[in-house]
Amino acid sequence: MRPAALCFGFTLSLSLACLGPTEEPKPEDPVEDPAEDPAEDPVEDPELEPAPEPPAGVKKVGDNHWELKRRFMNKCLEDPSRLADAKRKGKGWELLGIRKHSDAWWMGLHRGDLLLRVNNMPLETDAEVLAAYAALKDEDHLVLKLKRKGEPRKYTYDIVGK
Repeated sequence: MRPAALCFGFTLSLSLACLGPTEEPKPEDPVEDPAEDPAEDPVEDPELEPAPEPPAGVKKVGDNHWELKRRFMNKCLEDPSRLADAKRKGKGWELLGIRKHSDAWWMGLHRGDLLLRVNNMPLETDAEVLAAYAALKDEDHLVLKLKRKGEPRKYTYDIVGK
């Protein structure tokens, strides 16, 4: 892995927070045999199951606006193995491997998002990625500019606490 790509991983850590571990997709549930007695083997309705809670360090406070605890961000920086995969694409970085209910998912990010700017800093070159990473360490606010399915988006994060 090139140093800039590794550093970008750290940038994702600061700017995107942690991800849950990447998992292989689960095989589809087998088709039920209508001849079986449903009373003997009840099928759970996934819509009745409670949704998982967001991680303690992430709180949505508005449309495209979140609050992140600094301790949460530091934890992500210390463990780069929890980061999203990303690959350079055009003038940004395409996010890969973001799973439903992962930390980055709770922060509004999705697989396939194209990250273009972090705090208005472009991410086109290795030097720009390194500069963005260095600038984020002590920031209290984080603004991500990205595209999802070609549509521009802007996400704002307030970093709070010690």
